Amino acid sequence: MNIQRVNNVDELDFIALGFLNICPMHGYELHGKIADLSGLGNVWNLKISKLYAILNRLKKRDYIIAETEAAENRPPKKVFHITPRGKREFNNWVSNPVEHGRDFRQLFLAKLFFLKKINNDLYKNLINRQIGKCIEWKNTFQDQIENSEGLNYFEKIVLKFRYSQIENYINWLQWCLDQ
Repeated sequence: MNIQRVNNVDELDFIALGFLNICPMHGYELHGKIADLSGLGNVWNLKISKLYAILNRLKKRDYIIAETEAAENRPPKKVFHITPRGKREFNNWVSNPVEHGRDFRQLFLAKLFFLKKINNDLYKNLINRQIGKCIEWKNTFQDQIENSEGLNYFEKIVLKFRYSQIENYINWLQWCLDQ
């Protein structure tokens, strides 16, 4: 999995922040939410050890805090809470369209997942902004296709493939709005 960085934060960090933005939880509970196949488990795979590394990184950046919670007949556990700084970073990330088509399968779907839970108007706004971004991409590829005289056959079919992908993204985004 190719993890990208935004403002020095790994994209996976935003997934953890997204769930903690919904409610505080302990590590195993958070891992269960991420791995849930009826949600983001369909697009993200995260080992528990990686999650704890993410949580430690988020604590160092003051995006989350951990409180120890006593449990009867069990060892105490850490419950993680998002901080105001973490909330600001998450809200900035979740409300902006992705910059590359390759980010649709994981990043954009994660953004939609969280926005649908947070605010339907923000969800629709992100989709509309992403459609605008896709139209920009599509126009760029259209220009390249129209000026492809010097390109070889393979370069031309790659351009057409990418153009077709973007058309499909736009159709799918419109379908999301209509649901």
